[in-house]
Amino acid sequence: MKLGFRGKIYFVFFALLLIQGLVIFFWTTHVLKDAIISSIFVAGIVGTLLLIPVTNSIKRLHDSPEKILKGNPDVRAFPKFKKNGRDLYQENLSDLKSAERFLDEQKTLLQTILDAIPDFISLQDNKGRYVSVNRAFCEILNKTKKEIVGKTNADLFQKAHAQKYSIEDRTVLETKIPLVKENRVKSLNGSKWLHVVKIPVLETKKKVTGLVCSGRDITEFKRVQEQLTHAQKMESVGRLAAGVAHEINTPLGIILGYAQLLLEDVEKDGQVYEDVATIAKQTKNCSKIVADLLNFSRSSQKDITTFNIIEAMEEILHMVEHTFSMNHVIVKHEYDKDPLLMIGDKEKLKQVFINLLNNAFDSIKENGSIIVNTNPGETLDEIKISISDTGCGISKDNIKKIFEPFYTTKGPDQGTGLGLSVTFGIIKEHKGTIKAYSPPLTGNKKNRGTQFIIELPTGLNMKKGELNGKHSRTG
Repeated sequence: MKLGFRGKIYFVFFALLLIQGLVIFFWTTHVLKDAIISSIFVAGIVGTLLLIPVTNSIKRLHDSPEKILKGNPDVRAFPKFKKNGRDLYQENLSDLKSAERFLDEQKTLLQTILDAIPDFISLQDNKGRYVSVNRAFCEILNKTKKEIVGKTNADLFQKAHAQKYSIEDRTVLETKIPLVKENRVKSLNGSKWLHVVKIPVLETKKKVTGLVCSGRDITEFKRVQEQLTHAQKMESVGRLAAGVAHEINTPLGIILGYAQLLLEDVEKDGQVYEDVATIAKQTKNCSKIVADLLNFSRSSQKDITTFNIIEAMEEILHMVEHTFSMNHVIVKHEYDKDPLLMIGDKEKLKQVFINLLNNAFDSIKENGSIIVNTNPGETLDEIKISISDTGCGISKDNIKKIFEPFYTTKGPDQGTGLGLSVTFGIIKEHKGTIKAYSPPLTGNKKNRGTQFIIELPTGLNMKKGELNGKHSRTG
């Protein structure tokens, strides 16, 4: 016979009472035995009566979930309670759903915060799989979160980079030591410098569950750092050039003086005259180099005025227009119809324009075009000047060196290599910047050539209404 839940409880209870009675029966007198047996019998009856409601309640509590699952939600585990099984079940389910909603809200909030951070952030598990990433990380890889989460370095990066990053990740996971380094990576906008930090995620002191990686774009910092280094280098070279120029200038003057005296004494038709004339010519060339050295090494007296930079550019374009057109080089000037006023040394800035236009002309030689843009900058207190050409362009290796003194890609008789160095110095004196791009950022049909972009502070507080309208001329 199979006992039910309540029967099992009764059986155990009476078995305990029976064992207790037998023990006492063998160890007590007859009178005491009768009293104890009577007590046991009474206790058994009373205990049984007391256990009946308890066992009924326990059984109902035990059977309630099963009945609810079978489609009877109105059962009551405890009749004296006002809530039935369905109410209790729904309350528990409601609590679970509330907790789940709270977790989802916190997860969304955390993701929103991570996406708002400009630094890229990623979380990987101890197998190297990406668990979570922010928007900046997606942008630098040009992928969506769905395309990244669950993948490894081998799935997302080129083989050489993936192996390098995986070795770094394993080192951090195994040693539990954070890694700090600088990486140069390629993106859609060119190469970038990133300051990268990788930190292990520890569940306990010994167990590592993954790693967090964060990176910051320090490309602009690197550029400023390079400019500072370059400026310091230029300053040192300038001091050296000044000393050399002064030492050479005096003997050159003596040589030129004697050569001119000899030209007066010898016959003009003889070989001696030609030789002396060559000496005088080359001495003048050397004197010009010395003059360029002195201009590079020191700042001459400044003539600071308020002037219209569009007019200054037009004056230079009129000077070179005839020579350029003879070689079929077209110059187009695009500018604001309203004046662009600034405070600075007009003549020095005109020298900058001449240097850049001559460089553009030399790179084209013939049958090409030069486009000049003179417009307001990104802010009202800036002027942006762009000079681009369709010439031969500059290689990536050479473009880093073009502002260095004496560096030139021209032939030995075509330049001293100081023109762009002097240009750089003049722009620096005016608290501006100059950058070179090859091919030009604006692009052209042949996708070749060079573009110089100059940004200069005006030194004026110009009103927004003064900066509208466009105009252009072609020469």
